[in-house]
Amino acid sequence: MSSGKSDLDFFRWPNDIVVIGGGRWARVIIGELQELVPKTTVIKIHTSRNVSGMSKWVADKKYKNVCVEMEFLRFDAGKTSAVIVANAARDHEMAIIAGLNIGAAVLVEKPVTLSINSALRLAKIAKNQGSYLACAHVFMFSRCIASFAKKVAIAGSIELIRVTWCDQKFEERYGENKSYDPSLPIYADCLPHILSIFNMLAPNLPPKFVQLSLYRGGSHLEIQIMLGKIPCSIVFIRNSDARKRIIEVQGSSDNYRCDFTIEPGAIFCGDIKSESDLDWGRYPRPLASQLIAFLRGAWGGYRDPRLDIKHGLLACRVIDDMSAKYNEVQQLELVKNLVLGRPWIDADLQYALNELLLKKGNRDALEHENEINRVFKECNGRSAQYIANYLSNL
Repeated sequence: MSSGKSDLDFFRWPNDIVVIGGGRWARVIIGELQELVPKTTVIKIHTSRNVSGMSKWVADKKYKNVCVEMEFLRFDAGKTSAVIVANAARDHEMAIIAGLNIGAAVLVEKPVTLSINSALRLAKIAKNQGSYLACAHVFMFSRCIASFAKKVAIAGSIELIRVTWCDQKFEERYGENKSYDPSLPIYADCLPHILSIFNMLAPNLPPKFVQLSLYRGGSHLEIQIMLGKIPCSIVFIRNSDARKRIIEVQGSSDNYRCDFTIEPGAIFCGDIKSESDLDWGRYPRPLASQLIAFLRGAWGGYRDPRLDIKHGLLACRVIDDMSAKYNEVQQLELVKNLVLGRPWIDADLQYALNELLLKKGNRDALEHENEINRVFKECNGRSAQYIANYLSNL
């Protein structure tokens, strides 16, 4: 059955849809909603840091049914029945609570929150209230990945999975320059995507973090995970020379590769290539399909299991399992670099210091830059013990 617009006769359209976020992805979501909902539905934007930027964007787009709210997280409880959380991950928790407090259905982008404990607490609140808390994993709605998973299933048992996931330093997506949240380590940002794909390839196998190797200050990670008894190798790179999205599966009889660097992607069995999605352009794309599924569930219809909060909780748990090791390895890398007495802050050192200090709290750009320079000046060329103590006490 198609997930097309004709399927949206399941209940009634909402009066209001709230989108929380002031960045590129929030704008992409709003653009997709414009193609789905009738013009009688008002889309309200809530952003704590980019009211003027979002207001200008709405005006430039000439959207008549989109407005930017001046009072952040103040909702009309009588009208708002769907909230989409697409702001910075560090702000997800308060946004989710605000949506649940008015009894709205809430769809949250990955990761749900920055810790498994807070994510579990929110899931419990939703369950006790009987509210719908859904977690967005857009690749679960990809026909390309679904087609790949079917081919892998036919090929027999999986012996090994390899993932290459690289983002360019400068990249345009959906008509805008793409950037990442520098306070969110790459594994916390991207693992939810990978784990959702793993669940499609090998459903219900428990992922377990094994080890990681860190390079270039943390912008390049190599991670080993066991998926049940299947060894999985993941390479994450930010600020890469080229974008890459490649999943390789070594099976008992054949080797398969899915390359969706450029959508809709291609699937290879050995050297034989096949198209991954023959319906690309005819039916809703993954994000639109995901939004349709959420709206259907939000209005009392079928709740798609791909949006189940359990997937988000699983990702949060694996991220938590990795975080202590990541912090330890990143600090060792920082100490190793700073003890040398460098003449300047190179790109890798800048990346690590930037991420480390942003975890400690938000500052304005000038204050943050001054803090990076202060830490560098204080630690550069000192003993390893001194640097380790200093960084631990930041």
